[in-house]
Amino acid sequence: MRLSGGYNLFAGTVLTVLAETFHQYATVLATFLIFNILDWITGTCKARFARLESSIDGLKGICKKLGYWVLILVAFLTGHNLCALGGEIGVDLSAAGYIGLFTLAMLVVNEARSITENLVEMGVAVPEVFIKGLAIAQSKLDVSRGEASEKKDDSEKEEDSEKEEDSEK
Repeated sequence: MRLSGGYNLFAGTVLTVLAETFHQYATVLATFLIFNILDWITGTCKARFARLESSIDGLKGICKKLGYWVLILVAFLTGHNLCALGGEIGVDLSAAGYIGLFTLAMLVVNEARSITENLVEMGVAVPEVFIKGLAIAQSKLDVSRGEASEKKDDSEKEEDSEKEEDSEK
């Protein structure tokens, strides 16, 4: 009885943290889960059509999907905690709140592209507009990620020059 009480407390705590962290992203996370399943199914079908089906490759694919979920959890929790810590120590880390969102967006696009590639290799006629749309989304996310790091570098340079000016006075 004591063991199950500890387990229930632990499981309840984990579920509470997850619900608080991800409640507003439930639809996107459900979509990502569906994309994970579809990518695994289309990848398996593609391998079977090419007579390259392997249980080891299937297991690797499942482990990779689990890794994506770990990455999402780590990205959201890291962003959330950096924002909170930044407020406590007086450093503006508010941009860190977007780490989880950008990670999730990149993974959703990646899964959609993988599903599309699997379908194309199986001979399914995928509209070119969909393929190009995913490529545009990927490039915009890449550019946004690059611009965010460039803005960070610029703000750090400004802070350094302000510190130099203050030290000269």
